[in-house]
Amino acid sequence: MGFSLFKNKKEQSVVLDLDVESIRVLVVEKGAGQNTIVNFYEQESKAWDNLKQGSLDFDVLKKDLTAVLKKLGLLKKLNKQEVIIGLPAEVLKAAVVKVSLEREDETAKISKQEEAKIREALRHKAGQLLFEIIQKELGLEPHNFQILRHYILESKVSGYKVMSLFGMRGKQMEFKVLLVFALSSALNLAPKLVKDFALKNYSLRHPAEGLVGLLQKQKLLNSKILVDLRQNLTTIFLCNQILETISEFKVGSNHFIKSLKQNCKLTNSETKSLVELLAENKLSPGVKLKVEKALWPAFSLWQSNFVQYLKKKRKDLTFAPCQICFFKTSNILKELKTSIEKNQVSDNQLNAGFKFNDLELSEFPVKIKQGLHLPETALSMVILTFS
Repeated sequence: MGFSLFKNKKEQSVVLDLDVESIRVLVVEKGAGQNTIVNFYEQESKAWDNLKQGSLDFDVLKKDLTAVLKKLGLLKKLNKQEVIIGLPAEVLKAAVVKVSLEREDETAKISKQEEAKIREALRHKAGQLLFEIIQKELGLEPHNFQILRHYILESKVSGYKVMSLFGMRGKQMEFKVLLVFALSSALNLAPKLVKDFALKNYSLRHPAEGLVGLLQKQKLLNSKILVDLRQNLTTIFLCNQILETISEFKVGSNHFIKSLKQNCKLTNSETKSLVELLAENKLSPGVKLKVEKALWPAFSLWQSNFVQYLKKKRKDLTFAPCQICFFKTSNILKELKTSIEKNQVSDNQLNAGFKFNDLELSEFPVKIKQGLHLPETALSMVILTFS
């Protein structure tokens, strides 16, 4: 999976997370057996304010990113660093497709030449299936996206898992393939970053690629449904030894903020302050009850979409018990989980042995430099370093 994190003791990678509402930079020092996070900084940014139109204000991004890099002393050093770039979930996406192929001569062993032809046919068919997903499941236009990379997660010949196709016999072949794809218009960002920040060794990376790397290294994420709640949508990863499926629905934390603002008739600053007080559990019981009522319409919408996801994926949930783990991406996340737990008894789909947890940074095979405050919301950035 991409680069190795275990080369030289003092080699570093820089993660630039250019998200919807903020720019975040994470610096990772690579060690012999474990990596160390040595620096982190976050700053609000309005560069993606026109995200619905798929556009980016590069001048704003450049100004904000320059300020963050100066703060960390990295502005003149990126040309010597390995740079991993994360983009909004609306722009950079991933999907897992299942591909079936058949051989003409099932008795002959697969040669190196035939293996190459099979891989080319696999790449082509996986791309076709991806375009169907983009159009039918995501409701987007396939021609607006470009495939960046693909990875074979699992290969089977005649029903048996194999590490390599070479030398195998059989007719029916089945594959699970991870494809990473991006909004074509957003890919214009990379050349601009290369020019203005002198990037030499860089790559656009999706969290799914990091999850695949983690699943190859340890069993931390086995038998888990991972929920990544972003501003405008929710991405769900189903993990069981490999990354089984990736799904999304268009309800995110901004829906909760909007519901709270409208139902309580608040300004933007008042809403932000109220959310912070809610997260810190500093509201009186009466005010908290009013907030919960104001949030309920959005929570109900999110839960309805999540239940529909569980119904669709029930056939893939062949392992039990299954933990539902949330990336800590929003101050309202705790209230959302509480709402789900309160209401799951009335819905069999949420009352089928699932356990709700948070993904904790302390569970991952990384160290944090002593004295560095790293928010739990940086977990998605840490995951990118395992790609």
